[in-house]
Amino acid sequence: PTNAVISGPEVLYHEDEFTYECAVEGGNPPPEITWTVSDHLGQTKELKGELIGAGLSRMMLKTGSEERMLTINCVGENTQGRVSHSKHVHTHYPPTSVEITGPTTATPGEYAHFTCVTTETFPVPALKWK
Repeated sequence: PTNAVISGPEVLYHEDEFTYECAVEGGNPPPEITWTVSDHLGQTKELKGELIGAGLSRMMLKTGSEERMLTINCVGENTQGRVSHSKHVHTHYPPTSVEITGPTTATPGEYAHFTCVTTETFPVPALKWK
């Protein structure tokens, strides 16, 4: 094989399903195509792809609620060599909670200081006060 290219979404969302394809050019005998996905903690798992044509594999990625940054990798390999391609994708996810802290009472004419904090989220949210 001479080249491998992954196509698919650049951004993921929790609790959803996404399709990626890996096109491997060249190779005789035809290359075997394998997939791995690594998360932001360095944990890697192998995923099963479906061969949908000569040198073309499709993989369905189901997300849960914990994914952050993922690295998707496909490898095309035969007895004559190996090629690979990696794609880095971000997961967009909302905060699980929002907390406002500050005084429970305020004196007219004086300032009161409030703080708004969210749990981890990506991208960074716009916080609006009303």
